[in-house]
Amino acid sequence: MQESRMTQVRACPHCHGASARDGDLNPPSSGRSKGRSAPFVPPLMANVRPGSKISGACGGQCVNSGREKMKTELSYLVYVTVFTGLLWVPYILDRVATRGLLDAVGYPENPKPQSPWAQRLMKAHFNAVENLVVFAALVLAAIAAGISTPLFASACIVYFWARVVHALAYTFAVPWVRTLAFTAGFLAQAAIAWQILSR
Repeated sequence: MQESRMTQVRACPHCHGASARDGDLNPPSSGRSKGRSAPFVPPLMANVRPGSKISGACGGQCVNSGREKMKTELSYLVYVTVFTGLLWVPYILDRVATRGLLDAVGYPENPKPQSPWAQRLMKAHFNAVENLVVFAALVLAAIAAGISTPLFASACIVYFWARVVHALAYTFAVPWVRTLAFTAGFLAQAAIAWQILSR
Protein backbone atom coordinates (compact mmCIF):
# COMPACT_ATOMS: atom_id res chain seq x y z
CA MET A 1 0.00 0.00 0.00
CA GLN A 2 1.39 3.33 -1.00
CA GLU A 3 1.61 5.94 1.69
CA SER A 4 -0.55 8.95 0.87
CA ARG A 5 1.23 12.27 0.53
CA MET A 6 -0.27 15.71 1.06
CA THR A 7 0.85 18.22 -1.53
CA GLN A 8 1.52 21.75 -0.47
CA VAL A 9 -0.41 24.20 -2.62
CA ARG A 10 -1.37 27.84 -2.62
CA ALA A 11 -2.88 30.44 -4.91
CA CYS A 12 -0.53 32.04 -7.37
CA PRO A 13 -0.38 35.80 -6.56
CA HIS A 14 0.14 36.65 -10.24
CA CYS A 15 -2.50 34.60 -12.08
CA HIS A 16 -4.75 33.81 -9.10
CA GLY A 17 -4.76 30.18 -10.15
CA ALA A 18 -3.88 27.14 -8.13
CA SER A 19 -0.23 26.20 -7.77
CA ALA A 20 1.73 23.26 -6.43
CA ARG A 21 5.09 22.95 -4.74
CA ASP A 22 8.06 21.73 -6.72
CA GLY A 23 5.94 20.21 -9.45
CA ASP A 24 4.05 17.76 -7.18
CA LEU A 25 0.98 18.67 -9.16
CA ASN A 26 0.82 19.70 -12.80
CA PRO A 27 -0.69 23.10 -13.56
CA PRO A 28 -4.45 22.91 -14.19
CA SER A 29 -5.30 21.92 -17.75
CA SER A 30 -8.48 21.69 -19.73
CA GLY A 31 -8.11 17.97 -20.45
CA ARG A 32 -7.39 14.86 -18.40
CA SER A 33 -4.31 12.67 -18.43
CA LYS A 34 -4.58 9.04 -19.49
CA GLY A 35 -5.81 6.66 -16.86
CA ARG A 36 -6.53 9.20 -14.14
CA SER A 37 -8.46 12.39 -13.64
CA ALA A 38 -6.80 15.70 -12.91
CA PRO A 39 -6.23 16.17 -9.15
CA PHE A 40 -8.28 18.71 -7.23
CA VAL A 41 -6.15 21.69 -6.23
CA PRO A 42 -7.66 23.96 -3.55
CA PRO A 43 -7.00 27.67 -3.98
CA LEU A 44 -5.08 28.11 -0.75
CA MET A 45 -3.61 25.90 1.97
CA ALA A 46 -1.94 27.10 5.12
CA ASN A 47 0.79 24.46 5.19
CA VAL A 48 2.97 26.14 2.58
CA ARG A 49 6.29 26.82 4.27
CA PRO A 50 7.69 30.36 4.10
CA GLY A 51 10.33 30.64 1.42
CA SER A 52 9.24 27.48 -0.43
CA LYS A 53 9.23 27.70 -4.22
CA ILE A 54 5.99 26.80 -5.92
CA SER A 55 5.03 26.36 -9.56
CA GLY A 56 2.13 28.61 -10.45
CA ALA A 57 -0.66 27.97 -12.94
CA CYS A 58 0.93 30.70 -14.99
CA GLY A 59 4.03 28.55 -15.35
CA GLY A 60 6.21 30.89 -13.30
CA GLN A 61 7.95 30.33 -10.00
CA CYS A 62 6.40 32.06 -6.99
CA VAL A 63 7.98 32.36 -3.58
CA ASN A 64 5.89 32.35 -0.43
CA SER A 65 7.48 34.93 1.85
CA GLY A 66 5.26 34.03 4.78
CA ARG A 67 3.68 37.48 4.97
CA GLU A 68 2.30 40.14 2.70
CA LYS A 69 4.31 43.35 2.41
CA MET A 70 2.42 46.46 3.40
CA LYS A 71 1.77 48.90 0.59
CA THR A 72 3.87 52.06 0.53
CA GLU A 73 0.71 54.17 0.81
CA LEU A 74 -0.47 52.39 3.96
CA SER A 75 3.01 52.45 5.45
CA TYR A 76 3.22 56.22 5.13
CA LEU A 77 -0.30 56.63 6.46
CA VAL A 78 0.89 54.79 9.57
CA TYR A 79 4.04 56.94 9.73
CA VAL A 80 1.98 60.14 9.54
CA THR A 81 -0.44 58.88 12.19
CA VAL A 82 2.34 57.89 14.60
CA PHE A 83 4.19 61.17 14.06
CA THR A 84 1.02 63.17 14.68
CA GLY A 85 0.20 61.10 17.73
CA LEU A 86 3.58 61.90 19.32
CA LEU A 87 3.65 65.65 18.74
CA TRP A 88 2.06 66.36 22.12
CA VAL A 89 4.97 64.91 24.12
CA PRO A 90 7.43 67.86 23.88
CA TYR A 91 4.97 70.61 24.77
CA ILE A 92 3.50 68.61 27.66
CA LEU A 93 6.99 68.14 29.07
CA ASP A 94 7.50 71.89 28.71
CA ARG A 95 4.23 72.45 30.58
CA VAL A 96 5.49 70.34 33.47
CA ALA A 97 8.81 72.19 33.46
CA THR A 98 7.28 75.68 33.45
CA ARG A 99 4.25 75.14 35.70
CA GLY A 100 5.29 72.25 37.88
CA LEU A 101 3.70 68.81 38.00
CA LEU A 102 0.71 69.76 40.17
CA ASP A 103 -0.34 72.69 37.99
CA ALA A 104 0.34 70.71 34.83
CA VAL A 105 -2.10 67.96 35.83
CA GLY A 106 -4.49 70.32 37.62
CA TYR A 107 -6.59 73.35 36.72
CA PRO A 108 -4.81 76.45 38.07
CA GLU A 109 -6.71 79.74 37.94
CA ASN A 110 -3.77 81.71 36.56
CA PRO A 111 -1.48 79.21 34.80
CA LYS A 112 1.98 80.30 33.81
CA PRO A 113 2.43 80.69 30.05
CA GLN A 114 4.38 77.98 28.32
CA SER A 115 7.54 78.56 26.34
CA PRO A 116 6.95 80.23 22.96
CA TRP A 117 8.25 77.21 21.07
CA ALA A 118 5.86 74.92 22.97
CA GLN A 119 2.91 77.16 22.12
CA ARG A 120 3.88 77.04 18.45
CA LEU A 121 4.29 73.26 18.53
CA MET A 122 0.82 72.94 20.03
CA LYS A 123 -0.61 74.89 17.09
CA ALA A 124 1.38 72.73 14.66
CA HIS A 125 -0.08 69.65 16.36
CA PHE A 126 -3.64 70.92 15.95
CA ASN A 127 -2.94 71.64 12.28
CA ALA A 128 -1.46 68.16 11.81
CA VAL A 129 -4.55 66.52 13.32
CA GLU A 130 -6.88 68.51 11.06
CA ASN A 131 -4.95 67.54 7.95
CA LEU A 132 -4.53 63.92 9.00
CA VAL A 133 -8.29 63.48 8.72
CA VAL A 134 -8.20 64.60 5.08
CA PHE A 135 -5.07 62.61 4.22
CA ALA A 136 -6.29 59.37 5.81
CA ALA A 137 -9.68 59.60 4.09
CA LEU A 138 -8.04 60.13 0.70
CA VAL A 139 -5.53 57.31 1.12
CA LEU A 140 -8.14 54.79 2.24
CA ALA A 141 -10.53 55.85 -0.52
CA ALA A 142 -7.79 55.48 -3.15
CA ILE A 143 -6.86 52.02 -1.91
CA ALA A 144 -10.52 50.97 -1.85
CA ALA A 145 -10.79 52.17 -5.46
CA GLY A 146 -7.86 49.94 -6.44
CA ILE A 147 -5.46 52.78 -7.21
CA SER A 148 -1.83 51.71 -7.08
CA THR A 149 0.36 54.07 -9.04
CA PRO A 150 3.80 55.61 -8.56
CA LEU A 151 2.16 59.03 -8.26
CA PHE A 152 -0.05 57.81 -5.41
CA ALA A 153 2.90 56.35 -3.51
CA SER A 154 5.05 59.44 -4.13
CA ALA A 155 2.27 61.74 -2.90
CA CYS A 156 2.07 59.81 0.38
CA ILE A 157 5.84 60.05 0.86
CA VAL A 158 5.85 63.77 0.08
CA TYR A 159 2.98 64.37 2.49
CA PHE A 160 4.77 62.65 5.37
CA TRP A 161 7.98 64.64 4.98
CA ALA A 162 6.04 67.86 4.39
CA ARG A 163 4.30 67.39 7.76
CA VAL A 164 7.62 66.71 9.49
CA VAL A 165 9.16 69.87 8.03
CA HIS A 166 6.00 71.86 8.82
CA ALA A 167 6.07 70.87 12.50
CA LEU A 168 9.76 71.66 12.87
CA ALA A 169 9.54 74.97 11.02
CA TYR A 170 6.50 76.00 13.04
CA THR A 171 8.17 75.06 16.33
CA PHE A 172 11.41 76.91 15.62
CA ALA A 173 9.70 79.83 13.88
CA VAL A 174 11.48 79.44 10.55
CA PRO A 175 9.95 81.92 8.09
CA TRP A 176 8.69 80.76 4.69
CA VAL A 177 9.56 77.10 5.30
CA ARG A 178 6.39 76.45 7.30
CA THR A 179 4.22 77.85 4.52
CA LEU A 180 6.08 75.97 1.79
CA ALA A 181 5.83 72.72 3.74
CA PHE A 182 2.10 73.20 4.26
CA THR A 183 1.67 73.89 0.54
CA ALA A 184 3.61 70.74 -0.37
CA GLY A 185 1.35 68.68 1.89
CA PHE A 186 -1.75 70.23 0.35
CA LEU A 187 -0.51 69.49 -3.18
CA ALA A 188 0.14 65.88 -2.16
CA GLN A 189 -3.45 65.61 -0.93
CA ALA A 190 -4.67 67.20 -4.16
CA ALA A 191 -2.70 64.68 -6.25
CA ILE A 192 -4.36 61.77 -4.45
CA ALA A 193 -7.80 63.36 -4.80
CA TRP A 194 -7.20 63.93 -8.51
CA GLN A 195 -6.37 60.27 -9.06
CA ILE A 196 -9.57 59.22 -7.30
CA LEU A 197 -11.82 61.66 -9.15
CA SER A 198 -10.25 61.03 -12.56
CA ARG A 199 -11.00 57.31 -12.57
